[in-house]
Amino acid sequence: MKKHLVFISTFILFLASCQKEATSTQKNNQKDHTSMDNEITTLKKQLEKGVKATIGDAVDYQIEYSDDDLKIEEQLLTEILKKHGFKSLNNEEFKIKIKSIFTREIDYSSNKEFIYINNFSKCSRDPIYFKNNVIDFDGNFIFKHNKFIAPLLAIPELIDYEKKYPAIIDYEKMLSTEYLNKSGDKIKIKKWRNESKLMQQRNLTIQTTVARNKYLFNDSKADFTWLKFNDKPFLESLVKIHGYYNDEDLNKFVLEKNSSNLDELGKVLWIEKCDGKFNINQKLFDVISKSSEEDKTKYLNAISEYLSKKVNSNSSDFDNKFSNKAEVLGKIAYFCTKVVSKKNRDYDFFSILGSDDGGKKYEEEFKKNNFYGISDFKQFWDDTKTGGITYPGME
Repeated sequence: MKKHLVFISTFILFLASCQKEATSTQKNNQKDHTSMDNEITTLKKQLEKGVKATIGDAVDYQIEYSDDDLKIEEQLLTEILKKHGFKSLNNEEFKIKIKSIFTREIDYSSNKEFIYINNFSKCSRDPIYFKNNVIDFDGNFIFKHNKFIAPLLAIPELIDYEKKYPAIIDYEKMLSTEYLNKSGDKIKIKKWRNESKLMQQRNLTIQTTVARNKYLFNDSKADFTWLKFNDKPFLESLVKIHGYYNDEDLNKFVLEKNSSNLDELGKVLWIEKCDGKFNINQKLFDVISKSSEEDKTKYLNAISEYLSKKVNSNSSDFDNKFSNKAEVLGKIAYFCTKVVSKKNRDYDFFSILGSDDGGKKYEEEFKKNNFYGISDFKQFWDDTKTGGITYPGME
């Protein structure tokens, strides 16, 4: 009798387990079906807009997208990144990384799903729903829930939509190549299916997106190397626009690429932050200090030229405030002096700042700001302010 009862109890538990598993499977299938329906609906809208569009006399017409497009992009890229070995961070790790790289705060209590990083206006918080074209728009979205970054990308840029949804082929064929926008203007489109190099472009887009995320969030050196050869503007933007100075290899790469252009070199040396404060790339001078003698001479000469140019310039680089100019140029001169002082060489960068009046204006500003709280700033300033300008390689 006991055996009979045990068998019945075990059988009931087994049926309950099967029912629970079936319910879970059914829910997952429903979720997958809903996800696929949303993907198809969004894909149809994107196909209707085309890959490119013109208005009037062949003037480019910017195609506008929405959060619905971003939701499908996030869904597709999450799978793509996972397939390519991307390891997602936890919320706190991702939050710290984003703050370090882009100086943006992520609030996980907020319902906001996407945060836009604008490379043309880094302090703007307004999302832009147009694709990057380098001329008018250039930026990336932070997908905070799945913890990666990517530019706005359409479905055909991420998957072979004709292979995944064969029925969509006839739908796109029947689409008109013209439509009227909300203002009643006639828009002419080029269909995605007629983009001759779509597959090659898709592969590059995926490889680039994967490499960016694995470099930034998985510290992948292999992907950093790939980006150096295939995505230089992105790497440079991290330093020159957003002030990401924590990676020595990145600093070294960007310095080498920009040392021969004084205006671009300035963007590597410092940035103005969104709070109006100025941030000097102090870690860049560690890179210079570790460089070969030949490279060190090249870099220090370039910075000397930059200081000389800015001392005598009335440009608006420093918001037209001498206090800002004194702080930026003074700190650059200080860090350069620190580099050469380690070798006991008599290179004088501070005297560049005193070329007009013996540095009285600068000294007044330095004192007013307590020499920026740098313990040996005053010592270096006093030691070198009256000397002649000596450049690396002139000893």
